[in-house]
Amino acid sequence: MVNRADSDLLRRQNRHLVLEALRLAGRAPRVELGRLTGLSLATITSITAQLLNEGLLLEDNTVAPISTRRGRPSVELSPNPSAAHIVVLKISIGKFEMVLADYAGTRVAREIKTVATYNMKIHEVGKKAASLILAFLAEHNKSPRDVRIIGIAAQGAAETGAGHLMWSPAFKEVNIPLTEPISRLTGIDCRLSNDANMIAEGLMAREHYQYKGTAAV
Repeated sequence: MVNRADSDLLRRQNRHLVLEALRLAGRAPRVELGRLTGLSLATITSITAQLLNEGLLLEDNTVAPISTRRGRPSVELSPNPSAAHIVVLKISIGKFEMVLADYAGTRVAREIKTVATYNMKIHEVGKKAASLILAFLAEHNKSPRDVRIIGIAAQGAAETGAGHLMWSPAFKEVNIPLTEPISRLTGIDCRLSNDANMIAEGLMAREHYQYKGTAAV
């Protein structure tokens, strides 16, 4: 059982490496993915076959100019933008900011709503956020089924595990539940974190080879 668990973990890590390399590169052939990730060509071929079958990648046959072409045409891979979408909600003093991004990491839409946050009651915050997110999606011809997850970035002390905003300069109230009401009202899984922490996480995910997974926030 331990060997099976270790093997599954290794596969997930290798999938993550391949997807991360493709998001950074935009598009790349399998040989280049091997160079970027350090994985063998056999491993790259197996992983990309799975990702293609799952609809997470797109395959593009490109033919080099006649004067430079050698052997078979290059086949480039790229993330499939329509495979999934995410919504990011940033909550700060007096405003809710929403961003819609596709699976390739491209920002599709962005909207900022002015909200009188400070005097909102505890039960009003999640309800207001959910209604704004649903309206935002509808405006851009997306339904909750198109969204894999909502990431919430908030000023203040966020209890990530419980999904509560313990304290924030944006609100007079404390210990505000966010992930449960937003998820219940939208039907989309939610995650909450402090906004500065999410900046660090984003930088490390986007520039992994520069930051090496280490940051001080």
